[in-house]
Amino acid sequence: MITDIQSHDDDQIRLFLNHEQFGILPTDFILKFGLRVGLNISHDTIVKLLQAEEVMRAKNFAINLLHEKKIHTKPEFEKELRRKGFSQEGISASIEDLERTGLIK
Repeated sequence: MITDIQSHDDDQIRLFLNHEQFGILPTDFILKFGLRVGLNISHDTIVKLLQAEEVMRAKNFAINLLHEKKIHTKPEFEKELRRKGFSQEGISASIEDLERTGLIK
């Protein structure tokens, strides 16, 4: 059960499950997943939260690579994201987002 949601910074929250901190998540996850204090959260929703959070981290890492290393191709991004330890699902989803927005070729 969600027992608390605290502001962490401008765009992140701390989510507490059964009075234990679950993690720091993007604020927009509140609406995306319908999070609220008192909600009994299912195992499936927890898995989806973790997957979505990893995709967001992978995408942010890839965007930083665009600026720092001037990487612009899909194979280069896949290699760097894999080296950083992201799952194949996180890599694929983040690359799809970046391709869709035209940030990588």
